[in-house]
Amino acid sequence: MRTEKGQSIVELAVLFPLLMMLLMGLLDLGRAYYIMIALRDAAEEGATYAAIKPSDQTGIKARAMDASGDLVVIGADNVQIAAGSFVPGAPITITVNYQYDFYMPLAQPFLPEGGLTLRGRAIHPIINP
Repeated sequence: MRTEKGQSIVELAVLFPLLMMLLMGLLDLGRAYYIMIALRDAAEEGATYAAIKPSDQTGIKARAMDASGDLVVIGADNVQIAAGSFVPGAPITITVNYQYDFYMPLAQPFLPEGGLTLRGRAIHPIINP
């Protein structure tokens, strides 16, 4: 009967890279989901402010940027405001974009160059023009 010394270490050495890739993939998915929720919340906050003061574009952008928190940094260029007219009941749309870069280096060849653009969008009717 042969002894099986070292079998567990060999199995771990074979499976460890696969387990690390799975863990890194889950980490990337969790980060992407968190960022998507933060972008949606920032767009909602900006749209709520825009419903009350639709002509204050600086205030709308500042409100959306402040709502994202410290982990997701949104610049003023990443917030777009779209409104047809500033009459009560007209919709105003706030879109927040974010360039997402993956941690997992093995996924880079399969993903768009420069990362992935995530978006959060909210539409509210204007209450007070």
